[in-house]
Amino acid sequence: PCDDGCLARINETVRLPRVRIDGVDGCLAAMRAFASAFPNECLDAFSVDHADAYKHFRGSNRKHLRLIVCWDPERGCERLFVAKRLLFGESASVLAYNTWAGIACRAIRRGLHVPICHFYDDYFSPARSTDRTVMDDVRCFFVSILGTPFSPQKAARGAQVKHLGVLLSFEPPPSSPAGT
Repeated sequence: PCDDGCLARINETVRLPRVRIDGVDGCLAAMRAFASAFPNECLDAFSVDHADAYKHFRGSNRKHLRLIVCWDPERGCERLFVAKRLLFGESASVLAYNTWAGIACRAIRRGLHVPICHFYDDYFSPARSTDRTVMDDVRCFFVSILGTPFSPQKAARGAQVKHLGVLLSFEPPPSSPAGT
């Protein structure tokens, strides 16, 4: 019989506790708290993206194979594949990855004292402008200690950073012209 992921314990997100992920509101809260802690300093933020996030994690259950059947138009028949990594789209892949990401963020907060937060595979943190190495320290932690790479082309740092499609800024808003 076909397994929808329940037998192999892949789609157990309905039975397991939810994990906390920080959207734009969580990032703004971190920025506000950071700004109040360092009121007289220039502040930056950085954003990094975990490259091919799910591909770095093996499936957890070896008793049940996760098989993928798809149509091969060149051969004119079905082909069978065994999934060895978390699959994008499986509900438990979301839970498994975000559990790991939450633990990684807690380790960075405690070990590096960086107020990092994440939204799935996108990571964000405010930083002091004078600390020029903080983004590299976080990337080094992920790569060297956790063994996971980041997309260098999606990394950004500055007083204004685009994160989750939203421009987050420590810069004051532009003043409106006189009389408006």
